[in-house]
Amino acid sequence: MKPEYSVTADVNKNRLYIVLRYTITKDIAERVADMIVKESIKLKPHFGVITDMTGLKFGHISAGFILKNAMEFLHSRNVGTVVRVVGGSKVGLIQFARLTQGFTGYKPVYVPTMQEAEKKLDNEGG
Repeated sequence: MKPEYSVTADVNKNRLYIVLRYTITKDIAERVADMIVKESIKLKPHFGVITDMTGLKFGHISAGFILKNAMEFLHSRNVGTVVRVVGGSKVGLIQFARLTQGFTGYKPVYVPTMQEAEKKLDNEGG
């Protein structure tokens, strides 16, 4: 499947939305990391993040490390609750967990659907 990716800030909700679907290459990871920086600076501290990782796979190990750097940037911006939507696929989740092992900036919450992610942040004010 063709990779899907996007990053958008919702200033009204103080929320960052990241989509990383299907096979993510190093080039795509670099674009996404740049987009994360540009969009997240529009938000106030303690902003929420929803990352849709449904069907995610890394095309190269370096893509995961690039995204780990983006996670560190979010941590430096005082990110609030981070929710990851994983759907039914566990491949990308396992890959991402391995590549980000040791990252202690924040502990993401994993949910199966976008609706649950939105509900989680709505309940926490993020």
